[in-house]
Amino acid sequence: MKLSGFMPLWWLYFKASGLAFFMTHVFGYRRKVVERNLNLVFGNIQHKGSFYKNFSDIVIESLKMFSWEADDVESRVDFVNVELLHKLYDENRNVVLASGHMANWEIYALALPGLVRFDTATIYKKLSDEIINDALLSSRSKAGMTIMEMSESRAWMDARKEEGRGPALVGYIFDQSPSSPNRAWWTTFLGVETPFFAGLDNYAKRYDAAVVYAAVTRVSRGRYELEFKLVLEDVSRVEKGEVLDRCLGFLEEEIAKMPGHWLWSHNRWKHLRPEGSALHERKFCKFESWR
Repeated sequence: MKLSGFMPLWWLYFKASGLAFFMTHVFGYRRKVVERNLNLVFGNIQHKGSFYKNFSDIVIESLKMFSWEADDVESRVDFVNVELLHKLYDENRNVVLASGHMANWEIYALALPGLVRFDTATIYKKLSDEIINDALLSSRSKAGMTIMEMSESRAWMDARKEEGRGPALVGYIFDQSPSSPNRAWWTTFLGVETPFFAGLDNYAKRYDAAVVYAAVTRVSRGRYELEFKLVLEDVSRVEKGEVLDRCLGFLEEEIAKMPGHWLWSHNRWKHLRPEGSALHERKFCKFESWR
């Protein structure tokens, strides 16, 4: 796996094109899930080919990250509105950097630490295969970003607060699927009833953090744009669910522009809303369906 990362990028993209063809027309990683999700949202599977093309590029770029240094990644990313992060740091504000599974969402793990003055961390879910898990952690953290599970992140942030250290920026992928539909926050996403973790709102409030959305766009193969958008600077008095609601609006805008670049292979709608679970209305960023 690591050896593949030292192959020339043009050769890896050539192999990715072949992989995308076979996934689209011959076999497909989680094809039934991909087609079911696309049908649920669009009523058709017309974006399946563009999804597998993007997914194949993610696979080879993940391999390439084993050999890429932070400078290599930074040179491939155009940063938009990074001044927002500098301003929040100068105001001594913690930041929760929210993003979804768009394009290659892992790119900021190498691109961001050298760009900002914050101590940076990101929350992840540990993989069951310890060898792959350790290899990915080593690859993603080599630019200086701390990568940890949610429980570790809370301890990390609490220790920083007790020690009086400077502000931190914590990456938070918020479109994960919760394992328990009974404890989930149910709302609509892309016009479909969808469960979410409530942790995004809670985490930002716990650490009095400003919430910034990171929009990751694949401009072309090997080229990205990372745009920072202020969601809420003060979350102390907002009602429960507002942070998530606003972030979902940003993510829906991204998906509407580049439908094939979201992670349709994630079994996002495997749960039905349990009887008695409230469906929370989208109050702040209502999705205008394309159907």
